[in-house]
Amino acid sequence: MLAYFVLKFRFDPSSTITYMSALLLSLIVYLSLKVVFKTKWFFVSLCIGLSVLIVLLMATTVPLYIVTDLRIRRLIVRLFDFRFSTSLLLFCSYFLFLLYFLESAFISKKAFINNNDESKHGIRNIIFIFVGIIFYTVFVVFAFDNDLLERKYTIEVPDLNSNLAGLRIAHVSDLHSMIFGENQSELINSINNFEPDLIFLTGDIFDERMDFLGTELLIQGIYQTAPTFYVTGNHDYMAFYFEAHIEKLREYNIIVLDNKTSEVELNQSYIAISGISDPRGSFRNPDAISAAEALAKIDVPRRDLKILLSHRPELTDLFSLYDYDLIFTGHAHGGQVIIPYLINGLAAPGQGLFPRFAGGVYDIDGTQLIVSRGLSTLNIPRVFNRPEIVFVTLE
Repeated sequence: MLAYFVLKFRFDPSSTITYMSALLLSLIVYLSLKVVFKTKWFFVSLCIGLSVLIVLLMATTVPLYIVTDLRIRRLIVRLFDFRFSTSLLLFCSYFLFLLYFLESAFISKKAFINNNDESKHGIRNIIFIFVGIIFYTVFVVFAFDNDLLERKYTIEVPDLNSNLAGLRIAHVSDLHSMIFGENQSELINSINNFEPDLIFLTGDIFDERMDFLGTELLIQGIYQTAPTFYVTGNHDYMAFYFEAHIEKLREYNIIVLDNKTSEVELNQSYIAISGISDPRGSFRNPDAISAAEALAKIDVPRRDLKILLSHRPELTDLFSLYDYDLIFTGHAHGGQVIIPYLINGLAAPGQGLFPRFAGGVYDIDGTQLIVSRGLSTLNIPRVFNRPEIVFVTLE
């Protein structure tokens, strides 16, 4: 039961089916490797076995990036429960190494008690293995902590109208229709307690692999809090009922910025908020225009504050050609893996290894780029990279 308490995953850790399936699979893999490989090669074979398991589970997502026919994609999603496979993988990795440590400790203790040739190493091995178990458990607790993080930034905007000083913005990205707390309460309460003046949804708010419920619960809880603006992400376009989902957003007065600008008056000041649709729009519409064409097309009037919303930070060099004060993006998922104080992100879609814009605030020739690390924990585990909601205060 140790793993039940230390693994705080956002998938479905309370599921008895997931927990017991992982334990059973771990035992099968462990015993199979013990039969096939000699003891001195066992640890290597264990790592190889785990790697194969990772490849097999992650491979279930590959067809979704290849198949374009929506009927086939719907069938794939029904065949594979992605939340189950991901949590199963993480539980298995923990159980496999825990079994290895426990068996090694038992062998060392037995050798020490029997006072055989290995007894002189017994105490040292027991201590080493005990420390290994503690270290690995602590690592799992902190590395795979998927509790919601409230990321708060105070950003200075040059020549900001004094009426807009203290403006508060809630930035939600890459939800992928996941649910935080009962009926999305954790995420909704976090936003509403911040009391934002504006709310931005920068793409991948829903997903082809998940039911729309998580997204609808969110917008039900926030649409009356503040004016809310949305731009599409790549997974939004791949959702089975994309058009119906967009209409549902509009029913809740969510402003869909499809390569256009919307104006807001706050505190006797005017804010121009522009948004470009994700280039993945060509997945559904062969006539969809590129990001460069969209930016050239958008009419941005002179206002006290000009903001651009986009899903993809890798297009920042293009965005910098235009005179925006703030740019909000997501998509990078924080680079998925973070090594504290060393690497801000290992890999991100559209940017590759060691992404330039994994997450945070970046000054781009005087324009402030805010990249959310997003909320989703689907498929690929986040390491030292908690799901986050971004809160920005201007000064």
